[in-house]
Amino acid sequence: MVVVLTRERDYYKKPSRADRLMARAFKKYPRFRETMETRPARYNACREELFALEREGKILVIAPEDTLGCSRTEHNLDTIRALWQEGYFDGRREIDRVRRFWTEE
Repeated sequence: MVVVLTRERDYYKKPSRADRLMARAFKKYPRFRETMETRPARYNACREELFALEREGKILVIAPEDTLGCSRTEHNLDTIRALWQEGYFDGRREIDRVRRFWTEE
């Protein structure tokens, strides 16, 4: 399996500053609130599991060196295009490593 991350390898999701607002806004939906409140911890646990599987040689993880300050809600098209281009060239550089991973027994 090859996993392509959209964040740098050292990225950790932090709790949101909007948690209090969300808790109030969704007080009628406690399971949704709990899901959103535990999202950072679950995300970070998944990352750790991915990297453990990578160390075992079971998966290949590809991650960008830098996301150029791009957020998940980025609106600046120049930033998005620059990040896309960077990802394209990163992918081209990684293709031999991916081929080796897929053909190893």
